[in-house]
Amino acid sequence: MEAEVFFPLLDTYSEDKVYLYGENWNDIKALLTKDYMIRHHLLMNNHISARLNSTYLTEYMRRISATYLTDSNWTRIKYKFYALADLIHSIARHRLLFDIHNVSDKGTIYVMNETERAKILDKHGIGMKIGTMQELETMNTLSILFASTYYDERQSPSNCNLPNELIWIGQFGTCRICSCPEFLDICVGSLSASSPNDIWNSAIARIIRLTVVNHTYTFCDRSLCRELKTNLDQMELLPRNNRNVFEYPDILLAYDHVCNLNCPSCRKTHYTKNPDFHERNLTLCSEKLLKSKWIDKCKKLTIGGDGESFLSEHYKSVLFANSEKRNSVSIMTNGTLFNKDIWNSLDGKYDDIRISVSMDAITEPTYKKLRGGNWRKLMDNMSFLSALRKSGKVSWVEIKMVVQKENYKEMKDFTIYGKEMGFDAVYFSTIWNVGTYSEAEFKDVCMFDGEGNMKDELRMILEDPIFKDSIVDMQWEIRKK
Repeated sequence: MEAEVFFPLLDTYSEDKVYLYGENWNDIKALLTKDYMIRHHLLMNNHISARLNSTYLTEYMRRISATYLTDSNWTRIKYKFYALADLIHSIARHRLLFDIHNVSDKGTIYVMNETERAKILDKHGIGMKIGTMQELETMNTLSILFASTYYDERQSPSNCNLPNELIWIGQFGTCRICSCPEFLDICVGSLSASSPNDIWNSAIARIIRLTVVNHTYTFCDRSLCRELKTNLDQMELLPRNNRNVFEYPDILLAYDHVCNLNCPSCRKTHYTKNPDFHERNLTLCSEKLLKSKWIDKCKKLTIGGDGESFLSEHYKSVLFANSEKRNSVSIMTNGTLFNKDIWNSLDGKYDDIRISVSMDAITEPTYKKLRGGNWRKLMDNMSFLSALRKSGKVSWVEIKMVVQKENYKEMKDFTIYGKEMGFDAVYFSTIWNVGTYSEAEFKDVCMFDGEGNMKDELRMILEDPIFKDSIVDMQWEIRKK
């Protein structure tokens, strides 16, 4: 049976007050072309889909765009016949009858960036339907995604079940069903436009879950995900991996970027306050989550990872809002704002409290250079956290270091510090270039070369037996050559 029977495609481009936005027309035209070809059974398999980027489809893409930029049903039908003719004659560069930019003035598709979209939302109201490029792709490439995993012959022995268990909520309420959005970069919906339940049970979420069932993990980045890198693909067919889908998924909230620090390993600019329109969007997302009872009923809530948990009013509104005790919470923080007042607001609200602190250094000069925060205040807060851990009020504590040229020599002392404080894990990860460094600068800062090979200086540090301690966790393969 055709995938379209299970996942019918939507045709809503002509609705009033529907905006489709992208940074450029090429992105929009390519997606509209894919959509049209799926609808008219012109896209039969992955081999044909590879031709979508061919230059001879330029005129065809223009005409297809015109198909969706009119309010008249008859005109839309007529354009579709024209579009089919264009496809047949496109190699001969058939003369265009319509100009995409002229048509766009009359339609519902506009080129705009994220900021412009947010301003329209702010002016016309949050309830206004404005589709994003990610949402368009979600809506109109379901059959392509379904075919991608249907024809995928790879078989991974991995038992990763995150798409059935967890939802990650990022900026502007965009949702993914992996704890690392870079590893599975497909949006399954947005809290700005949909309810949590609709997103969790969406067609695209079900397609992604199918990749877990059939062991293909088609849409996961095997070059980044440690789970898939250690469970290499095979061609032998594995038994179907049927798993139950959580009714209330674990939640990872990462939708507020505000932070009191400005670490080069994390961001390009100091971002301590959101624009008003972003604040209203965050409020909407938080209210939807709290109203849905997902926060209260999920087994595990994780706060932070893209901003400071105890600076964000939106994170704190979710974190402290419960009147009844919740299950488990894991809080990511830089530690500078975690004090007795914060603890008093948190104490007794969760059965299980876990805290992960990003420090990046064990000496004040290095900390000042990499993070710029108040070292003495951090040390006081870490001593307080250590006491909470030893008393059992906090069940698990992790300290983290983004390893780079300025701090790799402190890794041993950082590990010793974690053990002395009674913490449970010391986590080391590689630095990513988020646009802070030039290519030459990053090559110097990073302790791995462009192919992922560890530099000799770091390898020598890691020869110390302390790094074999069970408290140590590393994002990379130590023996990688």
